[in-house]
Amino acid sequence: MAPSKHSDRSAAPGPSTPPDIVLVRPATRADTDALTRIARQVGIGHSQPAEVADDIDFSQALIAGQSPWHQGPLYLCSEAISAGTLERRGVVGQCKLEVMAAGVWKRQARKRRFIVGREPITADYEQLEYDAGPQHAMEFAANAVSKDHRGLGIGSMHIRSRLLLLRHLLRKLSHIETVCSVTLTQEDTSASTPDALVYPFYEHAVRAFFGGRAFDEVDRLRYKNRARDGSVQFVGEFLQSAGEHDPFRAIPCHLLPDHVRSALGSVRASAERTHAFFLKLGFKHHGRYDVLDGSQVLELPRDHFEAVCRVETFVARSDKNVPPDASQRVFMVQPQQGKDFDISRFRCVRAPVVEDRGELHVRKEVLGLIDARDGTMLESLLPGDEGA
Repeated sequence: MAPSKHSDRSAAPGPSTPPDIVLVRPATRADTDALTRIARQVGIGHSQPAEVADDIDFSQALIAGQSPWHQGPLYLCSEAISAGTLERRGVVGQCKLEVMAAGVWKRQARKRRFIVGREPITADYEQLEYDAGPQHAMEFAANAVSKDHRGLGIGSMHIRSRLLLLRHLLRKLSHIETVCSVTLTQEDTSASTPDALVYPFYEHAVRAFFGGRAFDEVDRLRYKNRARDGSVQFVGEFLQSAGEHDPFRAIPCHLLPDHVRSALGSVRASAERTHAFFLKLGFKHHGRYDVLDGSQVLELPRDHFEAVCRVETFVARSDKNVPPDASQRVFMVQPQQGKDFDISRFRCVRAPVVEDRGELHVRKEVLGLIDARDGTMLESLLPGDEGA
């Protein structure tokens, strides 16, 4: 379903009138301006229109089967829709699924023991060592919501929709072993601008490894230089070992300034609910950090993901009497058995529903948002698996 031609011009509701309906769908070129504004406002993802459009173009090629997963993202966006009037208020968020780029810092405890004369001297310390990171990992990336729509559960909706989507994608991606999320750390708000983010960890510990280049430039380069196996050649060239006389890069933690060391892996305030959501699902931090900004990398083995991401199915019932303030569920059309899953048709909605003995009563207009009708089979995460 194409986005509304008015989607970028409609006024977004304030916190006092939250949208009761949220639709997640693949991003298109028509969403470029809205997604650029969100990226610049939130400080996440590419913030220039040409970069956003390039990501969308790749995503569309990926959906069409013309580009490989390991070379770019599947780009999704969310629309807010009035539960009362069904007015489409515009694009209010974004999220991505992508094969995780290789290269992280791994916190390692090290011990050295010496004998000086007859006196033993033991030294215990920690350092961050360059590590290839989780292998064959799919990342929940770039979860962002416009500032005037935060606190309304849209970020959690992004996670739920991708959980439902990834269940079907993994059936064709047998090589994926791990599911990951990189929880954003706090940038230096006093020094950052929409066009130039500043992260203390990068400035103090990493920047010199990349020739003094600014964070945003290196961040763009690492995703523009993906190798065929999904690794990032640019990062590896600068940080991995190049032989006996050029070992892998390491950062002794005790040499970091106090404010940098204490902030390593900290969670940005706007990302705390997302972080807690992933932890509740069973994702864990195993001492790995983003190679540039030091954000936490949360990981969940594939078999654990399939165990926690459980769904229940319903028969859709078109019902004009479902009240706008009814309880909400997140659901999508259940793909037909025996047919390949078509990403281009993916639509996931959070909407008021009435449950009745295996049936989900939904307004006809809401069913239309996901190309469903009366009698269509729907699937939804089990309530206990949806997190907070």
